[in-house]
Amino acid sequence: MKYLCGICLLGMVGLQGVAAEADPAVEKSHWDGEAGLGYVATTGNTRTSTFNARADMTHEKDKWRNNLTANTLYTKNSDVKTAEKYFISGQSNYSYSGDMSLFGRASYEDDRFSGYEYQGTATVGLGRRFLAARPSMTLDLEAGGGIKGYQEEGRNSETEGIFRLAGKYVWDFREKSKFTQELSSDIGKQFTVNKSITSLTTQLRGNFAINLGYTVKYTSRVPEDKKKTDTETTINLVYVF
Repeated sequence: MKYLCGICLLGMVGLQGVAAEADPAVEKSHWDGEAGLGYVATTGNTRTSTFNARADMTHEKDKWRNNLTANTLYTKNSDVKTAEKYFISGQSNYSYSGDMSLFGRASYEDDRFSGYEYQGTATVGLGRRFLAARPSMTLDLEAGGGIKGYQEEGRNSETEGIFRLAGKYVWDFREKSKFTQELSSDIGKQFTVNKSITSLTTQLRGNFAINLGYTVKYTSRVPEDKKKTDTETTINLVYVF
């Protein structure tokens, strides 16, 4: 499952290049997004203060929309490692009829303090974009299915089918300033993962901005010594491009 998610992520990133080559007369567009470093206060399975790194990039061209998200969290407290987490996801949407689209998505998470060695997903499905008439706002709703691979600490790897529901609202209220709310649920027979990500980016000067974020993740089944709900509160200095 680890290798499957990696192959899916690489394939999604490359889809846009393939689409561009199909029409050489159209000039390639750039990736838009933000990347930066920030301070994190965590509760739940880890209680500490540390630094994190994050990147969120989107590329839109013709009927394709690609998104790549990555973040990492690492810290030591009194020479003892208290948090270490890596997450990456990639998604490609192909618009086939107006605001309707087909999507493929893959994600991989390695959270050393969650009780799981890793969790990876690969899903496909249908999406629809609302509020398309408003240039400053978008609302995307998606539903689909796929597989999830995971491994609890001290156990063998397992896979199961999942049903995915997701929504993302973006309000660009000013140049290089936006509000984002994401909700997702990966529903499986063994356990379900619900996630809420709230983000506010406000321009400081030029391409630099401050990003405030609050993430809540609920895992319905965890080892006995772990908590089901984790939260992250972040303050990031980001570069918007």
